[in-house]
Amino acid sequence: MNMMDEVYGDIRKKYNYVKRISELLTNCSIAGCESIIDVGSRGLDVISVLPLKVKVSLDLVNPLVAEGVESIICDFFDYQPKEKFDVVCCFQTLEHIAEVEKFTKKLFALAKKYVFISVPYKWNSSTCSEHIHDPVDEEKLAKWTEKQPIFKEIIFDKNARRMICIYKLCYPV
Repeated sequence: MNMMDEVYGDIRKKYNYVKRISELLTNCSIAGCESIIDVGSRGLDVISVLPLKVKVSLDLVNPLVAEGVESIICDFFDYQPKEKFDVVCCFQTLEHIAEVEKFTKKLFALAKKYVFISVPYKWNSSTCSEHIHDPVDEEKLAKWTEKQPIFKEIIFDKNARRMICIYKLCYPV
């Protein structure tokens, strides 16, 4: 892990949205899920403590490296897992992706039960030079995913807002 990503992870783990995502994932992990993948993790740890059998972190450059987590350096478009995951996560990544609709379709195709997504919420287009889709709101996310979340929350952090959405893909019979 390079110094920039080490600082990124140290700073981000103190943010309210990361704490909230961790809470939501913990609640999900006790609901019969056994596997999770965090796509575009940039080394941020929100999965290592979860009591799941399979934990995967995938990133172009810096996946999470932690005990019990399979770390994969790979372009998500090239990733071909053997099986689907109960939970697929993608936090603060979609706003960076040029082919975002194709990316979100793949996220949902990999999921058996849940997809967790967070995005910067209604950030001005000049807030972050690395973001190519700001501002992101409910309408834009719905266009990308072609789905409506079962849960949505706006988190306030360091003078910025982030939206967390959970999508459920299967329903009990």
